[in-house]
Amino acid sequence: MYGVTIAELIEKMDFKNLTPELDCEKIVVSHPDVNRPALQLTGFYAHFDNERVQMIGNVEIAYLSGLTRERRIAMYDKLISSKIPCLVFCRNQTPEPQVAELCSHYGVPCLLSAKPTSDTMAEVIRWLKAKLAPCISIHGVLVDVFGEGVLITGESGIGKSEAALELIKRGHRLVSDDVVEIRKVSDETLVGSAPDITRYLIEVRGIGIIDVKTLFGVESVKDTQSIDMVIKLEEWDKNKEYDRLGLEDQYTEFLGNKVVCHNIPVRPGRNLAVIVESAAVNYRQKKMGYNAAKELSNRLKANIGKRGEQKGRTIIEIGRNEPMARHISFRVGGPADRFMIPESETELREAVLDCKKSGQPWYMIGNGSNLLVGDKGFRGTIISTERLTELEVYKNENSIIAGAGVMLSKLANTAAREKLTGLEFAAGIPGTVGGAVMMNAGAYGSEMKNVLLWADVMDRYGTVKRLKNEELELGYRTSALERRGLFAVRAAFSLTTGDPGAIREKMEELAAKRKEKQPLEYPSAGSTFKRPEGYFAGKLIEDAGLKGFSVGGAAVSEKHAGFVINKDHGTAADILELCNEVKRRVKENSGVDLEMEVKLLGDF
Repeated sequence: MYGVTIAELIEKMDFKNLTPELDCEKIVVSHPDVNRPALQLTGFYAHFDNERVQMIGNVEIAYLSGLTRERRIAMYDKLISSKIPCLVFCRNQTPEPQVAELCSHYGVPCLLSAKPTSDTMAEVIRWLKAKLAPCISIHGVLVDVFGEGVLITGESGIGKSEAALELIKRGHRLVSDDVVEIRKVSDETLVGSAPDITRYLIEVRGIGIIDVKTLFGVESVKDTQSIDMVIKLEEWDKNKEYDRLGLEDQYTEFLGNKVVCHNIPVRPGRNLAVIVESAAVNYRQKKMGYNAAKELSNRLKANIGKRGEQKGRTIIEIGRNEPMARHISFRVGGPADRFMIPESETELREAVLDCKKSGQPWYMIGNGSNLLVGDKGFRGTIISTERLTELEVYKNENSIIAGAGVMLSKLANTAAREKLTGLEFAAGIPGTVGGAVMMNAGAYGSEMKNVLLWADVMDRYGTVKRLKNEELELGYRTSALERRGLFAVRAAFSLTTGDPGAIREKMEELAAKRKEKQPLEYPSAGSTFKRPEGYFAGKLIEDAGLKGFSVGGAAVSEKHAGFVINKDHGTAADILELCNEVKRRVKENSGVDLEMEVKLLGDF
């Protein structure tokens, strides 16, 4: 484990040093966590991590102020003499002069922070974990491409640096060339950086060393970047079979962490920069819920399916007994009796009328990201809007019209490309426009209600009507559509012109938050429960001691308790039983009734 000097800590955190006479360059912190010595100030030292940074906040100060001066100084003396690396007072709570004297006597830096205790702790821990993380150095190039950290590896001379140079010219950012230092900051996150000696420099054979920061500007470089995917460049081998669909992700491993990996064959005429860009965007789309390989698979299924003709009307039917596990984000669910995919508003109307005529139950889905279908399936027809993907931008009106089947990630990225702001929050929501209008989808303080202009909605008789924003009666995860048995065919969004850099930065920021806080690596339906008024569902579940709680293959996410995940080939019955048990225990613990945000369909 590496060490960090107290001098570095002071400079990074902007601490005030109350013991300047001490040489902080010689005092090293080797533990990434922080300790609040509340118990120690009461005299309990049986379990004391004296290697950690010690931090004093309002609680400790309030306790000590109730003691006599002699007792207070004695408590400080015992703490400071315990060979701690430093003592930090938060909220500008300047300690008594005797405390600074004790610190000076025992060689312990006494530091002062102006920030609240929790903020200071979070910043220190985050920084120390990055600085003290296990580290390896590998031969490769690390670049930031559309916010995704792409590590390019391969034999010397294969073209890694040249690809990086082309990417820089196309507006992307260099992190490191030739040698990449990789740190494991958590069990899920790897962070790459450049050695000090080669930072901002790139080697191009035949030219020599190029200073990227000087040549292309400060916007072309970056100090650190999470490693999201690896691209291995290799010489083209005509006898080798390469992946052409990408249905199954391949992985490589660094420091015990798995990272998505693509093997890219190199031959004359292949533009490596464009390939890397495409790989990064495709990876990002997958994270946001859209899989091009799956889309192709669905199209092939549809072509294999049959077209039924009824009185001159065309209805697309993928087939019968279609497994719903293929179509919902939980990856569970038995077969639907019929599965239909209309390609236009006309075909959608005909599908609805056909279902009405048959008298059997039917249900409309988009991406299936907010749905749980029972293991026994659905006795009726499922109509999918996945091919209602019209998308038109009206720059003179700062608006976008999108079909019900358009993925929210595609909608948000289209807006960003057209320099329109307002949809950044939607980039990571794994749903479609139709579902978003129905449920007034939202995230990070924004919702559809804020940007929706109107929606064309269809009733169960196939009649289409345009409803304005206020007529849709959008509320928290609800709308008039749900209550009146309507569903969206298309919707219009009113946006404003914005700075493209700021828009992308916001989207990247929200994507990073989602990656950090949400279990994106497991099948789920997003937030499983609605937020009770005055509470947060995840906090209630965590307070009930249910983080990691499982039933069969279903589990409450350990990363975010508000997410129920399909952790290990769970069934719909597992998920439903788990949700019911969570509701019961939360009610028992807090008295709050949780309501499922996920819709239930079919027989369990």
